Amino acid sequence: MTKLFSRTFAASPEDSRTDNDISEKICLLQTFLKPEHLDIPALLRNEASWLLAQKELRKINGFKSPREKLLCIMNCCRVINNLLLNATISENHVPAGADDFLPVLIYVTIKANPPQLHSNLKFIQLYRWQAKLVSEAAYYFTNLVSAMAFIVDLNATSLSMDEEKFEECMEAAKLMSQQTEAKCSSSGKMCDKTEETKGQLGRMNARLEQFNSPTTRHWSQYTELRERVTSSSTMSSVTTAGERSGPSTRSPTRNKICHVISAGNSEGGNVMRPCSARNRCTQLRKGESVEATAAEGKVRKS
Repeated sequence: MTKLFSRTFAASPEDSRTDNDISEKICLLQTFLKPEHLDIPALLRNEASWLLAQKELRKINGFKSPREKLLCIMNCCRVINNLLLNATISENHVPAGADDFLPVLIYVTIKANPPQLHSNLKFIQLYRWQAKLVSEAAYYFTNLVSAMAFIVDLNATSLSMDEEKFEECMEAAKLMSQQTEAKCSSSGKMCDKTEETKGQLGRMNARLEQFNSPTTRHWSQYTELRERVTSSSTMSSVTTAGERSGPSTRSPTRNKICHVISAGNSEGGNVMRPCSARNRCTQLRKGESVEATAAEGKVRKS
């Protein structure tokens, strides 16, 4: 049946409408229904056990085979049955029967609100092997079918509650449900706008990354070149200081092209001519030696 599940489960539109109607009514009842409205004795009220039974019943829609769905119902009903047995034993109460079991099951079903309850029960009834739907399984399954029928036809006379109060609670629950739906729709629209804005920002970021990738590469190249120039300048300054103290190996940066202003143009103007740093230093040393020789001649004459 797992391979045919999509074709056999809730196959008709009528089943889907019935599921929606039951789920909506249960949502309204959840807002105001209490255990005393179903005449559940205080002795049998155990929230921990009820929560565990609700958890087991909600699993029914997560399986695709009739056997596994029926096991979820049986596990839920077993939790409730154990609760009744323990309560009667501890308080020396009369053993609980169907009159105590069914109201608790109805309350647990309303609080659990299992999805597609009608379709799940119909699926089990149609496709579970009838030879296996006997004894304990048949008893628990019949009780859940009765609980669903009770919820569908539930009104003020079904509860220990005034008719006027029941109608007021139902109207208040409907109004609250409408307000919640309006908020959800508005928040859904805002979520759609938010997702659209996120998409636009993502596209803009992608474009910026494409635009910035060459700039980043060029910036890294510029930074590397600047570091090289800085290191070369530092080596040049260290080499110059070493030449002043004594002979040493000259750095290649001493051969960089520089411009000096010199006179002697045929037309009498100043001309820019290139020379290397080595030639410049040689010229300076020659000028210093000429000045020193002239000074020695003057001293001899005197």
